[in-house]
Amino acid sequence: PFCDAAGSVAARAVDVISLDLVRNLCDSEDFSRLAQLVGAVFGSPALFNASFAPAGKLQSQDLEAVYVLLLQSYEKSPAVLNALRSSMRQLLDVLALVASANPECLLPFPNQGGSSPADAGSSLEPPPAARSLSGALFTSARNSSAAASNEPFVLKPIIGLLCNPLLGHAAEAAHLYRAAAIVDNLPSEHRARFTKMLQELPADILVARCVRPMREALERVFKLLFAGGSSDHVAAIQVVRLLGTLRDANEDNRKQGGGVSPSEFYSPFLSERLGIEELRRDYFIWAAHGPSERGTTPQANFSFCSEPWLFSPLAKSKLLQIEASHRMGRSQQHAMQAMLGVVVPAEQQLLFPPTRKRSSSREVACDAGKAAKSPFFVLTVRRDHLVDDTLDALACSVIGNLLKP
Repeated sequence: PFCDAAGSVAARAVDVISLDLVRNLCDSEDFSRLAQLVGAVFGSPALFNASFAPAGKLQSQDLEAVYVLLLQSYEKSPAVLNALRSSMRQLLDVLALVASANPECLLPFPNQGGSSPADAGSSLEPPPAARSLSGALFTSARNSSAAASNEPFVLKPIIGLLCNPLLGHAAEAAHLYRAAAIVDNLPSEHRARFTKMLQELPADILVARCVRPMREALERVFKLLFAGGSSDHVAAIQVVRLLGTLRDANEDNRKQGGGVSPSEFYSPFLSERLGIEELRRDYFIWAAHGPSERGTTPQANFSFCSEPWLFSPLAKSKLLQIEASHRMGRSQQHAMQAMLGVVVPAEQQLLFPPTRKRSSSREVACDAGKAAKSPFFVLTVRRDHLVDDTLDALACSVIGNLLKP
């Protein structure tokens, strides 16, 4: 039944969309035909790839131009945007079926006719249980475009969905949550592949169509969460992780001289509206439970410190102050315990190796036991050897002592 359902979605239309076709249909005001094409193509992974990735690489500029034309058609025919909106649910239904049947289908795999140029040398084959599924999903693409038969990707339609100008609207939050869940549930190697695909998007499209709408959607979610609203914290975490994947792609582009400013990914709500107590609570959760890795099931003990790129430099400075205060208190507590004879964990040296050459004029006596029992960090230096004595004292110090007041 699953393959029949997937096949019916893919086989009900065999047409593809091109920028010229959309432009001609808009000029001739054949909006009924355009709405049918939009609903079929944007709701099917196969037809989307045949339309916007016939040679294996996503034609993001053409996709953006098509989205602009569809938006401009709203005044004359709302049915076109209604079809685009309905296609989001349809596409997510198909992707959810593919993912639940076999996650390997979310990666590109070569068919019997050969492998894709982007995956030359890859030996990844769909398992027997998924071959019938892939055949059902991609039947119409094979009929529509011979080139598309070598490119049965499902990750590219997810990118196309993220670029959809309707996805960032507050009314479509459920679709954004579903897309984020699909990406978050990908195995790590699949997410790496997805990130590489995102790198191919032009920076202006990545920011305008994906980053900013998703960041605004997160702001709405955060306001509900911290106000005690009914927003789903699991969905919020998955959207944060999806935005983090976009940020990873941008960082890779920045290393190559492209990309956009990291400030595009800052959360104004988390950075500006969270008080010191909320930040302290979030830090303590992170310190107690560690970072929440992407791909793991979101838990109630999730901390935004797991994704520190969300915070502006000012908010990060507050977190560092909280951490310094916390670690200073722990160091003092360990010192008091040492005075009472309680064994505390040994600390490692911080700045210099223990073999650092001392000042020739004086050998600094390093009494580690005495320093460990003192609730304060005491630095003893001579007036005429300030630098040498300071470096010698630091060479003898451990992290725990340097954190003391």
